[in-house]
Amino acid sequence: MDATNATLMVPSVTTAAAGTYTCEVTDPCGNSVTSRPAVVRVGGPPTIVGQPSSVHVCPGEEAATTFFFDSDYPATVQWFRFVPDSRGEASLSAFVAVAGAESNGIRFPSMKPADNGFYRARVTNRCGSVWT
Repeated sequence: MDATNATLMVPSVTTAAAGTYTCEVTDPCGNSVTSRPAVVRVGGPPTIVGQPSSVHVCPGEEAATTFFFDSDYPATVQWFRFVPDSRGEASLSAFVAVAGAESNGIRFPSMKPADNGFYRARVTNRCGSVWT
């Protein structure tokens, strides 16, 4: 990495580039001045740190589950419900977004048999996505 110019260019950032950088400028007489530190953070995709639990309730009861995640950047959450294809087979395309379910928890105030199913959430930030 060429670190002898006024601008430091890092062409392909990896976690090894994270750290605190300063710039020292020296004139021909040997006088020098050092810049204030600049901190470079290299983030990554979100990580799930606590999976949601299965919930078993009777019709009419409340059902809720929550998961926990870490993210170096602002993240969005979307819950999905598994809807198998006509052959009953599973694929990621068989997951349909649940309208309004955009936090780390999902809640059904009064469960109905039609609400039964397999649910999972996707967390996305600027570096990628992860599924529960």
